[in-house]
Amino acid sequence: MHALLVSMLFVAAGAEVPLRMVRGRLPVVEVRLEDRGPFEFLLDTGSTATVVRSDLATSLGIGKGRVAAVGTPLGGRALPRGEVLSLSVGGLHYGPLPALVSNLEEVSRIDRGIQGILGLDWLGSFDFLIDYEKRRLAIYETGPGDVHPESVRYRLERGRILVPIGRKPVWLILDSGAEGLVLSEGSGLAIERSARELTRITTVAGSGLLRTGRLPRLRAGSVVLENVPVTILESSAAMLGGASGLLPGRFFRRLYVSPRRGYVVFEPD
Repeated sequence: MHALLVSMLFVAAGAEVPLRMVRGRLPVVEVRLEDRGPFEFLLDTGSTATVVRSDLATSLGIGKGRVAAVGTPLGGRALPRGEVLSLSVGGLHYGPLPALVSNLEEVSRIDRGIQGILGLDWLGSFDFLIDYEKRRLAIYETGPGDVHPESVRYRLERGRILVPIGRKPVWLILDSGAEGLVLSEGSGLAIERSARELTRITTVAGSGLLRTGRLPRLRAGSVVLENVPVTILESSAAMLGGASGLLPGRFFRRLYVSPRRGYVVFEPD
């Protein structure tokens, strides 16, 4: 059934482009801005906005206008906002669109080659498939005619995709820019906490060391994962709106998102 999904979608793709995987799990895609480039952007379904690194914004003449507030798991941050007249991936154009401008200091520490973040303000204009196994991104100008039988309906909140986890659902942000599962203390899930171990989480608002644990069982659609490492957020620190955490796209072999119909399909890794 999953093979049918992939073959059907790849035939219908408006563009198919390679992904570079940073640390083996964070997808980076080449984009063109104002018909210049290509530039490497982190593909981030957890970001509501596209972000351009400050030095690139300056070289492209992207002006900085009003300041926009950005919420992250580590808190809020105000960033200047400009406008990109055209952003394209694989020859598919969309624009103009607002773009936040940031030095992306924390992201650059992961990989200096990353010059921006491609967010849902651009991605949400298309159906798309992130293929972690083959390291490809397929983008569809028109989605498939039939809804896949294993599709999972999501809800859109504050411009973020929230997917249900478990039978009594807990809602998590679908985040291809997250390196691991992140849950707030108030999620209601039975997290087995580690006594001493800490891990570092990185966002556009900075980085921080947080407590860790394990989740005995996680169910996303028909996919069941066992003994999953978790980074734990204090409820007061989580700037996640109505979500209880972040679900990383890298947990799956392939991830299909249909903003037109409001569903995702998870393929097990």
